[in-house]
Amino acid sequence: MNILFEILNEQHYITDDTFSFEFSRDSKSVNYEVTPFISLDYPMQAVLVVCIDNSELGNVSNNEFLKKLAVAFRKQDFHQPDMDKNTTLIIKSLRDDKEIVNLSAKVQIEDNPYYFKKYVFSYSKVEEKHAIDFVIEKKKSDSESELVSSIIQKYLFSTDMFTKYKNNTDDAATYKYFSELSIKIPFLPLEVTSSSEMLTVDQILLKSKKYDEAKVEKINAFLDLNFDFKEDDVEAIISAWENN
Repeated sequence: MNILFEILNEQHYITDDTFSFEFSRDSKSVNYEVTPFISLDYPMQAVLVVCIDNSELGNVSNNEFLKKLAVAFRKQDFHQPDMDKNTTLIIKSLRDDKEIVNLSAKVQIEDNPYYFKKYVFSYSKVEEKHAIDFVIEKKKSDSESELVSSIIQKYLFSTDMFTKYKNNTDDAATYKYFSELSIKIPFLPLEVTSSSEMLTVDQILLKSKKYDEAKVEKINAFLDLNFDFKEDDVEAIISAWENN
């Protein structure tokens, strides 16, 4: 199972034939395979997925790599001119289990304003295996027809799962994978569940306004009592305010 591909399919993106391009790094030519996805709902929207090891990110965080990819993309039969401004590049960046993520290169790639909207999804083999096993098990125990994106959403919104992750991030491989996926993949739908404690901005402002109006009314009513704060009993004044 490829969780990313499953999510794209659920969002009505279909896979086209893979293509490849060459890029020279460290004085040798390396071949990169790209898996394209085209939106059924909006045919001018495309997603390109390419796998690059974490250790390689520093070598490809430049315009030359992106330019080579863009040129190869434009040569494909499915390519249309309007796709150029509506294409997202997702880099699946595999790292060793104890390897530190190359954050500097990730930021460089994602902030690069040229060639595509770009997202770098970092993960380890252990994290991916745990995530895939979890999804497969949930489909077996609950429903085969349940969307992968729905399974991920329920997992991330689980208070118990978040608490476990917060208490020991080293052991929370599945949570790491899903949370990184939700941050880096713009097509993963995460809907906030409704709650009686959650208010819209308008509701908050209205509630605040009503509170302020009530407070002003209370003050005005208290002043209408015409207390003489120099002469009248303090306890009587306090009692009048509290009971007003």
